[in-house]
Amino acid sequence: MLLRLGAGAIGVTVAFVIGAGALGARISAAPARGAEPAARATFTVVQASSAVAPPGPIALPAIDVDSGRSALRDGIYAQRTRDDVTVLFDTPLYRTRRRDKLESTIRATLPAIYGAVADSLLSAIPLGQLLPAGDLLADLPTRPVHLAHAGGFEIVIWPVTRPGQDGPLVVSYRTSLARTKR
Repeated sequence: MLLRLGAGAIGVTVAFVIGAGALGARISAAPARGAEPAARATFTVVQASSAVAPPGPIALPAIDVDSGRSALRDGIYAQRTRDDVTVLFDTPLYRTRRRDKLESTIRATLPAIYGAVADSLLSAIPLGQLLPAGDLLADLPTRPVHLAHAGGFEIVIWPVTRPGQDGPLVVSYRTSLARTKR
């Protein structure tokens, strides 16, 4: 029994190391700071998994919030229209110009929308690595973040800004599910 447990732990460790290496390669392949970004450049995080996308039709995970407005926490709410959900956090506590604060808000709210799928994708990404490098207020709203799942789909996140007293503020993000290209 101990041998089986040990073999299982080794398998999980190997899958994690391979996934982390692939993530590092994707991040290091990003254009250098100051380089001109592509018109629709994106940032993709791939889930570390030994599972291969199944052939045939892909079932997208369910969205855990109802259509219309749903309260999430502390003045944050989700507005769902069909397959898109906008998470609004335009309160003094959550609106931001800081990358770490936006990442914290996404990590705290995305699992309320997509459940365990979002939770597992986010837990595979080290803190501080969810959002790509670049200008949070200028670049990121035009370059969505793609959280790719081994099951053949991805969660896409677009930060949304509004003018503030001292410049733009991130006050919400829009998210949807999409099939990954094979």
